[in-house]
Amino acid sequence: MNTLGQANRILIVDDSEQIHELFSQLLASRTDCSYSDNLALSISQAASPDENVAIRSYALSHAHSGSEAIDLVAAAHAAAEPFALAFVDLNMPPSMNGCETAQMLWKVDPSLQIVLCAPDDGTSWGQISATLLSATQGHADQLFLLKKPVDDDVVVQLATALTEKWRLAAETREHLWRLQREVDRRLEVEANLRRMAEHDSLTNLPNRSVLLDRLAAVLRGYVPGTAARDAILFLDLDNFKAINDTLGHHAGDDLLNQVADRLRCCVRDHDTTVRNTGETVRLGGDEFVVLLERLQRPDDAVRAARRIVERIAEPFLLGDRYVNVGSSVGVAFVDGTASTPEQLLQNADTAMYRAKLSGKGRVAVFDRGMHEDVSARLELESSLRNALDNCELNILYQPIVDLRSGAVLSVEALLRWTTSDGQAIPPSRFIPLAEEIGLITEIGYWTIERATAELVDTICQLDPRECPELELCVNVSHLQLSDPDFEQRLNRILLQTRFPRRLLKLEINESIAMRKPRETSERLGQLSRSGYGISMDDFGTGHSSLACFYQFPIETVKIDRTFVGSIAHNLSHQAIVQAVISLAHSLNTTVVAEGLESMEQIRHLRDLGCDRGQGYFFSSPVSLDQLLDLVRYRLPMHRLREACESAKQSAISPISYAKLATVPENPTRSKELTPAPGTLPVSPLALPQQNLETSGLPQ
Repeated sequence: MNTLGQANRILIVDDSEQIHELFSQLLASRTDCSYSDNLALSISQAASPDENVAIRSYALSHAHSGSEAIDLVAAAHAAAEPFALAFVDLNMPPSMNGCETAQMLWKVDPSLQIVLCAPDDGTSWGQISATLLSATQGHADQLFLLKKPVDDDVVVQLATALTEKWRLAAETREHLWRLQREVDRRLEVEANLRRMAEHDSLTNLPNRSVLLDRLAAVLRGYVPGTAARDAILFLDLDNFKAINDTLGHHAGDDLLNQVADRLRCCVRDHDTTVRNTGETVRLGGDEFVVLLERLQRPDDAVRAARRIVERIAEPFLLGDRYVNVGSSVGVAFVDGTASTPEQLLQNADTAMYRAKLSGKGRVAVFDRGMHEDVSARLELESSLRNALDNCELNILYQPIVDLRSGAVLSVEALLRWTTSDGQAIPPSRFIPLAEEIGLITEIGYWTIERATAELVDTICQLDPRECPELELCVNVSHLQLSDPDFEQRLNRILLQTRFPRRLLKLEINESIAMRKPRETSERLGQLSRSGYGISMDDFGTGHSSLACFYQFPIETVKIDRTFVGSIAHNLSHQAIVQAVISLAHSLNTTVVAEGLESMEQIRHLRDLGCDRGQGYFFSSPVSLDQLLDLVRYRLPMHRLREACESAKQSAISPISYAKLATVPENPTRSKELTPAPGTLPVSPLALPQQNLETSGLPQ
């Protein structure tokens, strides 16, 4: 804004042409120092007060009536070139007088300085101001009275002083305007920073800090002993990582935004059970929280959670494809169980984890007992992470026996975990946990390396005539199978342990194989072509698709104990097992029955043509030393023979291996073979050669 140039604009309003000529002579061509310049120079004595140090010229405009003056001021104000000062004649008949003109001018431009030129007839400034200023509500410092006939020096002084005053006021207004703009800008920046700090940058939902503040307010409002009327829902997406890894992070971000939109809709438009609008919060990753306040009934929170699960289960459009994700929701009420926002949030998180464990797409409500379960699980997880370093993992071996001859053809390596305090953790507990926390790959490679190294040493101690080749079966998780370096790591392990590749059999679970059939088929095909044997474990418990026989390069199929256990009295299971055996044999696939516990089961399986068996009937999982004697002394063979003979006389009863021999081959080793707790005893005793020759079974 050029305030200096605009400060020189003066409007002359008079109905007399002589007055216009007079003001033109006094102001239009006059040069003078500005008031402030003269004052500054006089103080500093740099020049005399009357020395011309600056040229002040005024741009005059003329109006002969009040209405004409109003039009000129309005036009100048609209063009951002306002007048600084107006000399207005008090009497301008027959149009509006000076007071009326001044009132209208201030309505158009409130900052205009006005000098009323009045005849010397006794009219005072007080009389004029009393009438004029009451009507205009102010402007007392902008109204001046000049008596006619005018004095030349007074006119010049008024022009100089009032235009300078207008200029300074204009600069002040501009400065204040700039300050206000800066204040507004900083307030906007602070608001944006505060919003960024309190909201998720991706979904624009409130974040954890906002949630904790809201929860603190809710907890402060809770009255102990009253019914819960507030709740939080902790939501976690199922399979989000798989979608993020497969389709990319851009698709993952798109999915999170769509989930946020659906949650907003669930709470805002459909949450009829909640009086107040619920607050949806994103904690990070694929975790969301919905805060429900002032519920009508506690069950309303559960209904809202189920509604969210159903809504999230609907397909999402990502790019040009539809994907499905589920959700698990944990519900925690403000009922006195938590005293801090963090505890309340942890309760909801604990309930969500319980919902995930019970199956995807579930809702779970927090109760006090969940704390103990979660604490125990966290302790177990921490111990499992240190199990390898603390040498707490070990391997037992269970033989797989030819059902015709009783010969041990292969063994399955079974992982066991005994903690440092002597507690045995069952595989059904720690194997799923290892898969969940990502340790199963490392543990799996350790198992293969340890088992192949131990079995090489065992085979070296056996007479080739006793056991020419002993196959090793190891379980492989889907995470190992997904590892792009899986085959290379297997090759390095076998090269290091010198275990024959043809003797290593990789067992995969049926549900793993059918999870991604095409990728699994390609990976297993490459492993098979490289010389590794492929076995289908627990057949019949997963998808139970016979297509796996031709989809995957399977050498061996292991029928699950579910069918084997009831084969003696369940005709349906007999028919299923028979169909599996027939199909497997037609495709040159070996069949192994798992979970054998009785001779009656073996008899039915032999009649159906089953090739091999595995179970406690022959041996529980045993240590390496016990395995060596079990193979060397053909204990499963004699167990099978004795059971056959006993079956002819009476009902089958448990038979101890110790009954099979009387003379020890090496008495010094008998003390080393004390059976582990929970395992069947294994005898190191040799049988007289004539017993084997007359047993009627192959040696």
